[in-house]
Amino acid sequence: MCQGGRKFGKHVAAGVQLDYLRIHLSDDYGNKNLLSCEIGMQYRADHRLTIGIQVLNPIPVKVTRYPEELLPSALCAGLSYCPSETLMVAAEAEKELAQKLRLRAGAEYHVAKTMYVRIGLSTNPASFSFGFGLEYGKLTIDMASSYHQALGFSPSASVAYSF
Repeated sequence: MCQGGRKFGKHVAAGVQLDYLRIHLSDDYGNKNLLSCEIGMQYRADHRLTIGIQVLNPIPVKVTRYPEELLPSALCAGLSYCPSETLMVAAEAEKELAQKLRLRAGAEYHVAKTMYVRIGLSTNPASFSFGFGLEYGKLTIDMASSYHQALGFSPSASVAYSF
């Protein structure tokens, strides 16, 4: 993943991200290496409210030739609001060309200066998620899980270090 972003004054920022995708298909189907991109823009009204839009995969990328399958293209719009120093709520609408509108909402609460908890939900398909994170200086550790009606629980974890 290669990212580039730029601020345009106090309130507006825009960015482009290049994505390298490697798809492994079992049996004799082989592997695919694909390039895609994302374009986004943010407007920060004040220290509490941020509004953003993002276009994912604006140029169609073929995954297979026959039958023709493309990486999904999507348009996302969302906002985040911080009513206090310890609470952030966010909402997003995402529309893929061939899918129904997907709505997402979530909240993050800072329990302590270095610890936070998160909850979220989404539609189409319905899903619920929850998690927590710890920050130790430049080190961040996140653990989460989501629940999907057909797939059940999907746990995840990440460790990040900022240089």
